Amino acid sequence: MSLTPRQLVLAALRRESIARTPWVPYVGCHGGKLLHLPASTYLRDPEYIASGVATAAERYRADGLPVVFDLQVEAEALGCALMWSDDNPPAVHSHPLAEGVALADLPPLTPESARLPVVLEAIRRSRARVGDEVALFGLVTGPFTLALHLLGSDIFMDMVLDADRVHALLAYTSGVATQVARWYREAGCDVIAAVDPMTSQISPAHFREFVSPAAAPLFAAVRASGAASAFFVCGDARRNLEAMCETGPDSVFVDEQIDLVEMRGIAERHRVAFGGNIPLTSVLLLGTPDDARRAAQQCLAAGGAPGYLLAPGCDMPYDTRPENLVAVAEVVHGEFRGTVAAAAAAAPEVELPDYEQPDLVRVEIFTLDSAACAPCQYMVEAVRAILPEFGPRVTWTEHKLRTDITPPLMGALGVRSIPSIAIDGVVHFASIIPEADRLRSAITERLAAKAGS
Repeated sequence: MSLTPRQLVLAALRRESIARTPWVPYVGCHGGKLLHLPASTYLRDPEYIASGVATAAERYRADGLPVVFDLQVEAEALGCALMWSDDNPPAVHSHPLAEGVALADLPPLTPESARLPVVLEAIRRSRARVGDEVALFGLVTGPFTLALHLLGSDIFMDMVLDADRVHALLAYTSGVATQVARWYREAGCDVIAAVDPMTSQISPAHFREFVSPAAAPLFAAVRASGAASAFFVCGDARRNLEAMCETGPDSVFVDEQIDLVEMRGIAERHRVAFGGNIPLTSVLLLGTPDDARRAAQQCLAAGGAPGYLLAPGCDMPYDTRPENLVAVAEVVHGEFRGTVAAAAAAAPEVELPDYEQPDLVRVEIFTLDSAACAPCQYMVEAVRAILPEFGPRVTWTEHKLRTDITPPLMGALGVRSIPSIAIDGVVHFASIIPEADRLRSAITERLAAKAGS
């Protein structure tokens, strides 16, 4: 008997041998694009969200889909102010615990808090729309990323100077994630994924000290509820992949910065499923259908093992080209078996700034988009926080990967990871948010070098 798409996803998460690899496009605010609605409207209405899920399921022939990909739902419910966008999920705009609010005084969390009623109703309506054919993923904000939203980047210093405070905060955010996961499961989700992109920013020692005790109970609770579980991370999380698997999820999903063959080996050792990692920007957003077919074929060949699910590297940009997702579906469903030759592209010319200009240091931040990517947002915040100290001697620019001009600039400067900070064209911080003193020191050293030259 052939399996339904939903059954394929659940079988893959159990690492069973199945006829084909499941396809899980991360249709978040892109669902609004399909309905010709801005993200700021789409993400506030359960009927729009359910329509976006149903439309994406049919158009992209998805085996599984997230109902909502928005890592600000819990933060908003707990008192964080949001900044809304028409082509991105909202971004956290305030950090209550950094502004004098005590942990015990955060608002109580209920199914009626902020947009939680919208998400819960969207899950119920999505289940009614797709029936049992498509696996629905309920995405909760991972404990560490939610802690960043509440406290801000001070958490990195507190991990060294006030570990007890961070342990208490992570215990709290783990409880929040566990409760929201329970509500999502009861509303109809088959898979609960903890999306914790900020864990790519810490060492394995800090991960095991702070994140593991928060994540392990969450996954145990999801398993007890009868749902499958997933740990989503983005960025260069290679150093923490083993630790992630040790927390007990059924699966780990990664982005394009992780080698899938390496991920497959780690997953097999820990007996977990794994997913990813079609490039978001260069392929799905800016590429062609042939680029998408080629990337899908490469991922299927690299993942090629029981327990692999094909997916983008993270939440798809609003303007992702539908024809590229249709092309991926053609590969998944066996309708395209040819070989796609790599296009011969001339290296674009890049006009670099004058990095030797006296008395001026240029700080450049390379991001996916700080309005849509939590690590990118906090890296931009780190730069913005200290640059006023230097006055007009230091300028900063954000280069968003979703624009055509950023990839060639990254190639010219040797930028390999997102997010990264370059100072006068030299990469200083790659996929790691620097502490204020380290960033200040790097800028000061460059200013001194220019003054002495």
